[in-house]
Amino acid sequence: MMLFPWSFETSPLSVTKSQGGTPPHEFTFATVLSSCTSSYGFELGRQIHYFIIKSSFESHIFVGSSLLDMFAKAGKICEARGVFEGVPERDVVSCTAIISGYAQLGLDERGIRFIP
Repeated sequence: MMLFPWSFETSPLSVTKSQGGTPPHEFTFATVLSSCTSSYGFELGRQIHYFIIKSSFESHIFVGSSLLDMFAKAGKICEARGVFEGVPERDVVSCTAIISGYAQLGLDERGIRFIP
């Protein structure tokens, strides 16, 4: 049984298109990004991030929180912080993700600054 209907060599465009040809929306991106946790998945997530920027979905709260979580889990705290700063409406999910990212790197004191 295949967990994901794509290979890691596919382009972000084909990854984000549904089988019916419907264009992706913020929930599509958020769902796909949540699966990008391994080293191969992270590289795919970076490609999807590029596609998200070109598609102007980066400011959506679900997409921004998923990007933030992906970068934080990968230890890419600078990238996570950049996404956090760009999210127009911060919520408990995005704040928790950035705090967790800092804590995972042993930077608890820096993470605490993000408690609303």
